[in-house]
Amino acid sequence: MTKHTLTGEDHYGSCPRCAGSSGCITVGRTHWLVCDTHLTRWLIGSNLFSDLPNEEESRANQEKLEGYEEVTPLWMDETVEIDE
Repeated sequence: MTKHTLTGEDHYGSCPRCAGSSGCITVGRTHWLVCDTHLTRWLIGSNLFSDLPNEEESRANQEKLEGYEEVTPLWMDETVEIDE
């Protein structure tokens, strides 16, 4: 196990299993951060960004998220032990 302290780069939280993120996925106007390694997702909000997907992209994003577990993310300044 390795100790990891989250930083300002983790503004919207991080995967509770690895303290990482694979990026943002938007469905409609709702934004999720995901970890593709652990198939986790956490809600970061709605209407935060102006670049929204079209209907087809939104549908594809929703399909991808269906296989992801919704989790509570880790937050800044939180120190965690992760497997590496």
